[in-house]
Amino acid sequence: MKLVKNVYSDIPMFIEPNPFDKDMPLKKDGNAIQESIRNIILTNNGERPFEFNFGTPTSSNIFENPDSDEFNLGVNITYNVVLFEPRARDVAIKYEYKDKTLDVDINYFIPNINQPGRITMVLERTR
Repeated sequence: MKLVKNVYSDIPMFIEPNPFDKDMPLKKDGNAIQESIRNIILTNNGERPFEFNFGTPTSSNIFENPDSDEFNLGVNITYNVVLFEPRARDVAIKYEYKDKTLDVDINYFIPNINQPGRITMVLERTR
């Protein structure tokens, strides 16, 4: 039986060639999925041409009242991660307001490499 290395690979968001061999680096396995989920969360709806539904409305929802019925940031993030990142399974999101920031903790499982993943992000309003 052959052991498979690097099941997943993606091009990194900020591409810089290796200074020694001028080769382009790749994000592999868990790092590739982690960067993909970060991109989904940090991209606003309508920001990507021809894909209006891609992304989450985090910038418009970051200062909504978390006790109101309209506040569905966790549901939006979970829905978009499940929809646009099929390599991540069993996505669980926890979020908490602290002062003027929103702490988001995302746990997921990567079935093909049998490995859990976790992303912790601090979101704050830019304007």
